[in-house]
Amino acid sequence: MAKSWLRCEESVSPPIYLNETTYSFYLYEYVSKGSYKQFPANSLILNFKIPVDEMGNERWNYKKEAINLFADTIIKSLKIPIQDTIFVPMPTSKPRRHPEFDSRLDDVISIIGKRTGQLVGNNLDLINEEIPYHISGENREPDQICRNIDFSPFKDVIPKRVILIDDVITTGAHFVASIRKINSIYPDISIVGFFLAKTIWQS
Repeated sequence: MAKSWLRCEESVSPPIYLNETTYSFYLYEYVSKGSYKQFPANSLILNFKIPVDEMGNERWNYKKEAINLFADTIIKSLKIPIQDTIFVPMPTSKPRRHPEFDSRLDDVISIIGKRTGQLVGNNLDLINEEIPYHISGENREPDQICRNIDFSPFKDVIPKRVILIDDVITTGAHFVASIRKINSIYPDISIVGFFLAKTIWQS
């Protein structure tokens, strides 16, 4: 597994919606349809995504460990706190009002904020539920996704930089859509993405 952040745009097979004007980084490689025994990073990602209906059972502890690992890695590697910057989780497939909403990314930034004093916020959400790409196989365009994103403007202090975090980047469409949504209101804010893993496809 990788031990340092790698830039998505400079990888051998970058997500298709990224280019030299976007800045995003990943830590591990998640092998689509790969076994967790053969690809250790897959185990980490699958634990991070354990569904909320398993809360309280033994496997839930693996999810909490994955959440803490992601937060710890960000804190240690990015030398937090970072001035004039806010950390914001990317929208998941369900809006926060949904009874099955998974707060894993909210939990990551909450840990970061509590431990370091870093400015964090839950400014991005979905308007309507989406079917995840790994289930639907539907390749949605960034503009289509952007129309389904609800963005709450920043309060009190407008940051100079937004760091978006998510577990896996696949096509980059959601990342680009989130950038467009934020920049539609704050065009001068720079936006960087940090992802626990980048999807790679088995040949």
